[in-house]
Amino acid sequence: MLNAVSFGALWWAVQVQCDDIATPGTERSVARVYNVLCLDVGRALGSVIAGLAAQRFGIAWMFRGAALGLIVWCCVLALLQVKAPRQRRINYSRLLAADASENSESDSEPEKDWLDKAMVDDWSNNNSGRRMHH
Repeated sequence: MLNAVSFGALWWAVQVQCDDIATPGTERSVARVYNVLCLDVGRALGSVIAGLAAQRFGIAWMFRGAALGLIVWCCVLALLQVKAPRQRRINYSRLLAADASENSESDSEPEKDWLDKAMVDDWSNNNSGRRMHH
């Protein structure tokens, strides 16, 4: 099960990297090179290292090491989840109501796009929250 999860995560990371660096028309070649380098060479190197570790330390110690690594990885992911910035949702109905009341109060002011205004407000709210947490 861990192999499937880690392989899926690795394949996704390889695809994202390929999409970032490939120029139009070279996507296939870049993906093939990355596939060989990251997946095939990685598998071969991992098999050799695992074989040497099993021969030197034994299967029981390899299992304990894998369990310890998994525990550490879960703790790191939990810490990253806590520290990740939260995304706030924009209440569009409230913005529309505010936009309608602004237009009725002052028709002389130039009309601003309500979505631009919401994005600016959201950006300022998110940045002020980050400054307070750090």
